[in-house]
Amino acid sequence: MAPLNVCVLTETYYPVVGGGETQAQRLADGLSALGFGVLVLTRRSDPALARLEHYGAVRVHRLAPAGAGHLKKWGLLLTSFPMLIRLRRQYDLVFVSGFRAVGLPAVLASKLLHKPCILKADSLGEMSGAFFTDGLARLRLHPRRCRCVCSLYCAICSSDKRMPSSPFRPRSVPNWPPAASNPSASTDCLTAWTHASFVR
Repeated sequence: MAPLNVCVLTETYYPVVGGGETQAQRLADGLSALGFGVLVLTRRSDPALARLEHYGAVRVHRLAPAGAGHLKKWGLLLTSFPMLIRLRRQYDLVFVSGFRAVGLPAVLASKLLHKPCILKADSLGEMSGAFFTDGLARLRLHPRRCRCVCSLYCAICSSDKRMPSSPFRPRSVPNWPPAASNPSASTDCLTAWTHASFVR
């Protein structure tokens, strides 16, 4: 079987420092180490960052709008979709790390291109769809339309039991106790789980 390629779509990415950014980077590096081709689509949060960079075998595309500002993340709604279409031959699956801002273009592109989409919930309300009552839900693009939903945090899964019935079961990949001494432990588990979801 030919090597599979993953597109990781996330609002911000290394060298930005933060929990979500670290998880996304470790996931990308972990999948690359397993033999996957990995490209990352993220926002150019600092104009000093290059639009295209390589970290090892991981290719990072940084999209507009550039610069600081918490409202600028919503600009990815407009810039990530055309890039997902443009790069469609370079990935087999879209993995969205935190889908409050970028879930819509990922689900739209995956439906249009007939590619699987995995959404990783980072916040309460993402799995249940509470964030999307006036957005994805009205367009019938609720997260249940994707291949599957997962989270590193048990609290998110347990609080979002209201998710409507769907063809998949939400997956919890918890931060278990060893994560306190080994911060990469839970992300290593998510990497292994994502790999398993490919080869099933």
